[in-house]
Amino acid sequence: MSLDYFVAELRKSYNAMESSVRSQKIRELVAESKDMESFIRERFPEFLAEAFPSCAAKPSEPRSVSIFRSARAAKHR
Repeated sequence: MSLDYFVAELRKSYNAMESSVRSQKIRELVAESKDMESFIRERFPEFLAEAFPSCAAKPSEPRSVSIFRSARAAKHR
């Protein structure tokens, strides 16, 4: 399976979800690893912006979702 096909199928699946469910799943994926965050940021920027609206508010300022990941990890301890 090619990466482009995989991304297209993933996009179809996530587009079919309700916004709140999709946002929650994106947050969980981003929290998994830095690589997953990079993949989502590169391939699904619209889903990332939907899940983390404060990160997308000012595109001129580079921000990382990692601050959300570390805050979430602290919550689970």
